[in-house]
Amino acid sequence: MRKKGIIMKKIYALFMILVLSVSIVGLVGCSNNSKNNQENVEPDPVTPSPDANPENTNDANGNDTNDTREGKRDIIIGSKDFTESNIVAEIYCLALEENEFDVDRSYNIKNESIHDSITSDEIDIYPEYTSNALLTVLNESIKTDVDDVYNTVKDGFKKQYNLTVLDYAPVHDGPAFIMRADVAKKYNINNITELQAKASKLNFGYTGDFLDRDTGMSLIKSVYGDINFKTSTLYDSSNRFQLLDDGKVDVIDGYTTEGSLASDKYVVIKDDKSAWPPYNIVPVVRQSVLEEYPQIAEILNSVDKQLTTEVMRDLNNKVDNENKEVDAVAKEYFESIKGDIVIKD
Repeated sequence: MRKKGIIMKKIYALFMILVLSVSIVGLVGCSNNSKNNQENVEPDPVTPSPDANPENTNDANGNDTNDTREGKRDIIIGSKDFTESNIVAEIYCLALEENEFDVDRSYNIKNESIHDSITSDEIDIYPEYTSNALLTVLNESIKTDVDDVYNTVKDGFKKQYNLTVLDYAPVHDGPAFIMRADVAKKYNINNITELQAKASKLNFGYTGDFLDRDTGMSLIKSVYGDINFKTSTLYDSSNRFQLLDDGKVDVIDGYTTEGSLASDKYVVIKDDKSAWPPYNIVPVVRQSVLEEYPQIAEILNSVDKQLTTEVMRDLNNKVDNENKEVDAVAKEYFESIKGDIVIKD
């Protein structure tokens, strides 16, 4: 009987070992399966309650409900590589920033490259000149009526490039003959017809390709006939006004918004037969940007209304001759017109 009891104890011990082993294997298996499930199963998407995260102000479409303007993407403003374009672009930036837009600046793009910049979506907006757009972008022939030029450019940019040309500014920055005021008074010269009649007594200083380019002397001759100056000499553009001051020349070619013209010391000789085309400043905007933010049109149009030829001469003068910074000059001017600029709620 004692032997039989010992055998039964051994059998019971083996049975318990077997049961224990099976239990351990089962637990390990469950543990491994649980780990694999956590690693391989994507979590369910959860839309947090607005109350769960007080900083989350997006609506169901991902739009920021606390944002007072329509969208949040930065607007990129470009400019050409000269003072006036920089100033106008900076004023555009300030007007948009005043209306709670985020703005990036991309200035000093070469004239021949800026159109490609906007059509390739590198910039969203830039200030252009109507006849530059007409002649160099659309490759149209010269027109001299302000509205005709504007409408041709506006239609052409929309149809060919899906770009919107906003309202043109009063400012005209085009070619001109310039004289010292006292010399013009001495010879009683107010317009090009009178200049032509007295040209044989006057020394002319010209720059670059003025004699040959399509919008230079060749255009003037096609309308007025020959202008036979006493002398015609090529000079560097940087010292033209100094040449007038020193009496080395009596007439120079230039542009109607040059900073030095802010002084009464010089006068622009009137183009009495309207030979030269108009170069009014216009904001050019990508159509897709206006569709996203239509208020931009009203804001920039309200800026352009303020930009006259006299205003641009003064602003250019502060940068080019008084050596002030573009952003400071633009800021000072913007503050003076801010009350007339559309401010969107």
